[in-house]
Parts: sequence; structure tokens; C-alpha cells
Amino acid sequence: MNTTTEIVVLSVGGMLFHTSRSTLESAEGFLRVLVQPHLISQPIFIDRDGTHFRYVLNRIRGSNVLPTKYTDLQELQVEADFYNLTSMVDDIRLRLEHTAKPLEETIEQLRRDIRRT
Repeated sequence: MNTTTEIVVLSVGGMLFHTSRSTLESAEGFLRVLVQPHLISQPIFIDRDGTHFRYVLNRIRGSNVLPTKYTDLQELQVEADFYNLTSMVDDIRLRLEHTAKPLEETIEQLRRDIRRT
């Protein structure tokens, strides 16, 4: 089978994702190393929460779409850091700076600030 069209199945926290070997080989960091140079005949299990992995995989495919919810961005930043996707981590960090924190988090921060004074 031609390695550029070989389909790779990733099981991320039990959620299945299908992509091509060439897509993963084009990634920076962890995912590129994961598929080289082995012949892959069964799903590769990654012991991570699969909830945000679609954003990781779509980023590798060329998408710059990120979630809009602050807590989702925080969670995705942890995942992007795990996969060593530095440009994605940087983009998320920038987005977090311009995204409103949840009201509960803002109130808690204000309480901490008041206690310090």
C-alpha cells in the first residue's frame, strides 16, 4: 500500500479518528513521530481525552478554527501542548487573552485580589 494514502486510525480516549498517514507526517511534534516508520495495521491508542482532538487533527489539516468558550480553550491548550503543537498553543494563548473568562472565575479572582489587600 502507498504510504501517502494509507489510512491511520487513532483511538484517542476511545474515540476513533481516521486520517491519512501523510496528514500525520505533516504534523509538528508527537503525531508525526507516532506514525514513522511503522506499518500501521490496527488503531493507535492515545491515552488522552478525545473531546478536543478534532481541533488538533483539523489544525494539522490546515484549519485555524478554535472553540469560543474560555474553558474549552484552556482544555485544548493542554492537549495542544501534549501533542507539542507549538503554533497552536501560541494561537490559543492569544485567543485566551481576548476571550472573556466565565463569570465565576472572574468573581473568584476578585475575591483572591481582595484577600491580598
